[in-house]
Amino acid sequence: HPFAVIVSTIPGDANFCLPDALLRAKPVVLDAAYKPAETALLRQARQANAPVAQGATMLLEQGIAQFEKWTSLPAPADV
Repeated sequence: HPFAVIVSTIPGDANFCLPDALLRAKPVVLDAAYKPAETALLRQARQANAPVAQGATMLLEQGIAQFEKWTSLPAPADV
């Protein structure tokens, strides 16, 4: 069965890659590492034309959601 989503929390400098077979179904690849911005896993997923989410983007979106939850105000996301 193909995976729909793959989440990595491995440090970005580990140069971690998946077996290519896991990317054939084009799962969404979420890489929580934010340094370096382009990890080996993200490069591999992009080369396989899989959708990706980079760690810094995930961190920003999480911060926006937390701000709104705690303050009940819209987050100033464009700042």
